[in-house]
Amino acid sequence: MLEAELRLDEAIDRLNTGHPPLREDEEPDVLVELAHALHALPADEWPDHTFPRRLADALADELSPPVAPHHTRGLRGRRRLRVGIGLAAAALAAGLALLVTLDRSPSVSAATLAHEAFAATSGANLGPVEYTQVITNRVPAGVFEPVPAPPRVVEHVDFAAPDRWRVQATITEPNGEGTATVLTVRNGDTVVTVRTSPAEGKTETRRSAGTGAGLPGASVYGTQVDPLALLAQTQGRCARTVSDVRDGPVVGGRATQTFEVGASPCPSADVPELAGSARFVIDRDTQLVLEATVHAASGRVVQEVSTRSLTTGAPPSDAFRLPQPLPASVPSSGTAFHELLPRNLPAGLSAGPITPVETQPSTGRTLAFTVTYRGADGRAALQLYESSASASSVRFPGRAVAIRPGLTGTYSDRGGMRILWWIQGDAYLSLQEGGSASGVPLVGTLPLGTLVELARSAS
Repeated sequence: MLEAELRLDEAIDRLNTGHPPLREDEEPDVLVELAHALHALPADEWPDHTFPRRLADALADELSPPVAPHHTRGLRGRRRLRVGIGLAAAALAAGLALLVTLDRSPSVSAATLAHEAFAATSGANLGPVEYTQVITNRVPAGVFEPVPAPPRVVEHVDFAAPDRWRVQATITEPNGEGTATVLTVRNGDTVVTVRTSPAEGKTETRRSAGTGAGLPGASVYGTQVDPLALLAQTQGRCARTVSDVRDGPVVGGRATQTFEVGASPCPSADVPELAGSARFVIDRDTQLVLEATVHAASGRVVQEVSTRSLTTGAPPSDAFRLPQPLPASVPSSGTAFHELLPRNLPAGLSAGPITPVETQPSTGRTLAFTVTYRGADGRAALQLYESSASASSVRFPGRAVAIRPGLTGTYSDRGGMRILWWIQGDAYLSLQEGGSASGVPLVGTLPLGTLVELARSAS
């Protein structure tokens, strides 16, 4: 068995470098040994799930008879075929059939593959890797968006481990407002984000990493459609249909799997870009999304995701050096937006202090802040997040909820986290319970009606 495994390793190396999989001195019956060696290997030791098919195709081409008598290419292979068939025709046929039908690719449901893609995109269960991802957003004709998404976001990701990663993003701002850059680095328990934009200059946020890897998602950069969020909408009354998983195209030399999620059976007239179908192409090795195409309810493409230059292996260790702190800010001069706070708190809920999470060094203005509300037992129940309406705050997809005449919010309830967010004047506000904020669990269980009342009382 050891000899067969060594031959298998050599065949893989030769095939990957463009050479015939078998040596000059080997007969075709070694194919049977290779096939049995493949069967004996554990699935997690496979270097390439496409190898059996590629090996079978290469052998079939190498051993095929000549097209014309004067054609000399493949003479060595044809001579080997004549000898091989004379010695072990039945073994050769069995080995070739075994390779063609052998498929160690995991047979998974779209829901399982979607879960794996979520985990990979967040950095969970992801090995060392480096890649570049491009997100292109399009506004469908006739659709008005008060806060349009950036037309283009380019991310370069260096990932070594859940506690060591770096994401450099270049964001083309909407309405011709220029280009912003966002550098986010995690090293150990600290995450530092440095944003440079034409409107706000350079700002910095330093926070505790909390649990999980927390790689930034598309919505962090102001993208209203996060394609991975659509993968979660496969349960409940408004569940989307999901196609079977199929073998996908080869993308950048990498084997893939593909599937589609159907249009929402409960489309929102307020957010039509979230109502259409989407197609996903997932890398077999890392489970990262290599391609995604998201459609609006009309069928028009509203977002495309393309991941390229994907290489596995540890990035340079100095890539995760935290940026130097920006110079100390001048005395605070208020917020960059009109501050709004809920006034009618339910019994037993008390508000903590306003905690700035992002400031502008040049002016000292607060660009974003939080307020944590605690229950009678002292535990954090609810958190308010507030920033400028033009900032790239996370906008979770969900269903439209009327707060009061002329003011509509969006409510998201998935994965144990409930968020109601809305735009009010020049401010973006969100109320979150469930999940965690800065590593602190939010244990509140207020009904949606109470969250709406809180939003209605914000002034």
